[in-house]
Amino acid sequence: MVDSIDAFLRALREVAPGAKAQIDAPTDPKGETLLDVSDGTFNTEVSYRPDAGFGIFISDSKYGQRPDEIYRSASKAAQRIVQLKESWEHAGLTTYLTLAQIRQLMDLTQEKVAEALASRDAAATWGKGSHGESWLADYIAKKVGNSVIALHDRIIPGRKSNIDHLWVASTGIWVVDAKAYAGDVVQREVGPIWRRENKLYIGGKNRTKLGASVMRQVEAVAAARDIDESLRGTDIYAALCLIDSEWALLAAPFQIGRVWVMSPHALRKRLKKSGSLSRETMERIARRLDLSLPPAH
Repeated sequence: MVDSIDAFLRALREVAPGAKAQIDAPTDPKGETLLDVSDGTFNTEVSYRPDAGFGIFISDSKYGQRPDEIYRSASKAAQRIVQLKESWEHAGLTTYLTLAQIRQLMDLTQEKVAEALASRDAAATWGKGSHGESWLADYIAKKVGNSVIALHDRIIPGRKSNIDHLWVASTGIWVVDAKAYAGDVVQREVGPIWRRENKLYIGGKNRTKLGASVMRQVEAVAAARDIDESLRGTDIYAALCLIDSEWALLAAPFQIGRVWVMSPHALRKRLKKSGSLSRETMERIARRLDLSLPPAH
């Protein structure tokens, strides 16, 4: 549940009595509200959407730019404003969240922060999520364990669609869309010999367009990753994981465009591969994605 703007203003007055907020409300009640927050020499902007929460800008905001961090809780958003003000007064700039600031915001010990990043309870994350998505989350958690960091059912701010699964592995970020279509999986090559391309058929129906949806999710993940300059260039892999489909005995994963089509077994093998990312970097990536792509429930 997302708190209201009034709740945010009350929370802000409690933690920063000298702060002022100028509200630019939209004509559509479901649209985006912008709040210009100032306290002495410190100024920042907060974006509010009833379906997403409070968006905080760390880098200089530009027209069309997405918030760097999103909070559903009004009190946590207000506390974050105070942290940014303190950073500004101390160093003359605003900075991304440190582990110490995360612990302060969430009232968690260091051990609990690490545990939360390493493993998410998929059932609690979904609430009303589909059986296929929750099954895949449980399967990967059991077979791969803490060698990957899982983020499930994530909101893309400004869009109606969600991201089913994000797994941060040592090889990079995996964006996975789970589908429970029944029928045989068939890869068909079409086009002239000098420009062959794959088409995906499931149960005799052309399902190639599913790949375009995954690539839109990849774009949102790349935008969230690139907010932290140190993470730019981290590999992002797109995958369509077919839960209930029938695969031939020796069938291998294949690509439609940049999107891998694979079974849960094949996805497990890819996630377990060794890569160059350290655990510290994986956790930094997970924190970055968690802030920009909040849970749907």
